[in-house]
Amino acid sequence: MHSMWKRTLSSALVALLCLPLATKPARAAEPRFVMAYIHAKTNYSELVAGINHAVQEISVDWLGVNAEGQLIIDEKKYSPAFIDEMHALGIRVVPMLSNGFDRNLGVLALRNAEALTSDIAAMVYERNFDGINYDFENLSEQQRDSQTHFIRLLKQKMPDKSVSMAVCANPSGWTSGWHASYDMEELAKVADYLMLMAYDEGYSGGPEKPVASLTFVENCIKDLLKRGVPSNKIVLGVPHYGRLWSHDGSQLGLGVELTAAEKILHSDLLINKELSYDSTAQSAKLVFTAPSPYPLYTWKDIPAGSYTLWFENEQSIQAKVQFVEQYNLMGVGVWSLGQAAPAFWNTIVPGSVTQDASQHLNDSAVVTLPAAEAPLLSDNRDDKPNTDNPQEDDAVDAPLSSEEILLVESNQPESSETSNETLGISEQNHPSILDYTDVSGHWARDNIHQGLSEGWLSWIIGNRFFPEQGVYRDQIAASLQSFFLLPATTEPDALAFRDITDIHWAWGSIQSVVHAGIMSGTSIGEQNSFSPDMFFTRAQFASIFDRLFTVEEEQQGRSIVLEDLSNIYSDLPEDHWAFIPILRMTERGLLSGYEEDGFTMKPDQPISRAELAVLLTRMREWFPVESLGSRSHVWPK
Repeated sequence: MHSMWKRTLSSALVALLCLPLATKPARAAEPRFVMAYIHAKTNYSELVAGINHAVQEISVDWLGVNAEGQLIIDEKKYSPAFIDEMHALGIRVVPMLSNGFDRNLGVLALRNAEALTSDIAAMVYERNFDGINYDFENLSEQQRDSQTHFIRLLKQKMPDKSVSMAVCANPSGWTSGWHASYDMEELAKVADYLMLMAYDEGYSGGPEKPVASLTFVENCIKDLLKRGVPSNKIVLGVPHYGRLWSHDGSQLGLGVELTAAEKILHSDLLINKELSYDSTAQSAKLVFTAPSPYPLYTWKDIPAGSYTLWFENEQSIQAKVQFVEQYNLMGVGVWSLGQAAPAFWNTIVPGSVTQDASQHLNDSAVVTLPAAEAPLLSDNRDDKPNTDNPQEDDAVDAPLSSEEILLVESNQPESSETSNETLGISEQNHPSILDYTDVSGHWARDNIHQGLSEGWLSWIIGNRFFPEQGVYRDQIAASLQSFFLLPATTEPDALAFRDITDIHWAWGSIQSVVHAGIMSGTSIGEQNSFSPDMFFTRAQFASIFDRLFTVEEEQQGRSIVLEDLSNIYSDLPEDHWAFIPILRMTERGLLSGYEEDGFTMKPDQPISRAELAVLLTRMREWFPVESLGSRSHVWPK
């Protein structure tokens, strides 16, 4: 329930500063262990000094993996001087190894586990790091064992170094998708600790919720304990950001650093402010109106309109940090350093930051109000937007967490526990073109709209379409089942793949397209594999549809004759396995190349989401809906 402060917020703040603090919650005892991430910022020493070095470990975003599953080191960020400085202060430096939320990169890296872990161990010793924080996200239950194997190899190859892992909890008991990609009990046996991402209850692209309500956080902790993780190996992740929802639906869970949230709270550019505090969720909430575009950051404005911001403050963070003592946890991990004013660290390490130690507080008092009142952030009234972070959404790039399965890839399970209703999605309100923030003005906008309307792209969930992102084989299966109006099937030949089971989110779609002869298994990895986590290439798309067109043309007494086999594509040699299918699809006018570096096909490049929408739209003219219901044949494999 909101207090109707609107334009009188400034005077109300003054009155609130004078309220007695008798009901202020007791401060939690100092955690045994405190670590923090530094992400998308490069003023490392300044950030750590700003909190009076109140951490035992810093994890920096310096490591990644490439498309060959090999280690990448960001040499522009790598700083031996910073490592030496932290070591002199007794602080460990543990770089974060990330797959950038790219499932394919994660899968390829895990397949290269032996070589990659050897390279990582050698790099850790050579560059004087203190270990590795592993943060591969958006994987699935199919990588459950391989992730454990990877962490085990890392620890075997550097037994005297720290090996930790960021994990999202699974309190809903999902058996497929990202949440099911961790064998928590086995991971706890080999990792030094698990950093529990107990945040993003309200997530980017999802319904309006607190980022980390008290019940949500506690359920995440209980889930790890239930799964056999010792309490002294759990580090509780704490968010230093909030999320913003626009009332017109154009912004859904936009990540907002607490420094930016603080400026929103005190900005004279915003009106109709209604500040409240949910004492059950232990989360703060601000409703406001931007009469004109508001500079959230120097590089990003939010449009005029009405908004709701859920955010953390000193009181809400303090309420959640107390779980460390209650459940005897190892300590606290913060995502991420620099997103909140240094004074927030007093809620984690009491007394760590004094007024004089923080240059961000402008000599203002830091007040935590009783739960019944609307609590304040530290009272910084500087209306200049945050300029530290060049990312569009730093919070979204965090070790993301529990509800984020819905962000980009739809790995949602089919069980009744996680039905569309549970996830806040209904068949009637599936995202339309208007729900995506990155499609307006895109060259394939109309085709994307048709793909969404027809249901061919129903596996895309969130408020961003990511039109240039590659499409995986399981997603192609889902699109083709929808495109050809194929019924679900339980034919046994579709169940022979070793790398999918009936708990895979696209299991029914894969069954359908395999039984119909549209798709088959791969020669990658074990025999009888479907390889759902592999990207689907432009050549593979051409091959599938060329085969289907050939069947249709033969039945109609037509055929495509390539009298001239001269290659119009500079990057398509005649010995390429899909040379003829690509040329035939080009002759039909259904496939075209890129006018760059000559004229190229890029046959082995993953087909993008935008390209898939365009190609399926073109194919619909050849495979009209009215003709599909009469098809009883199965296409030959």
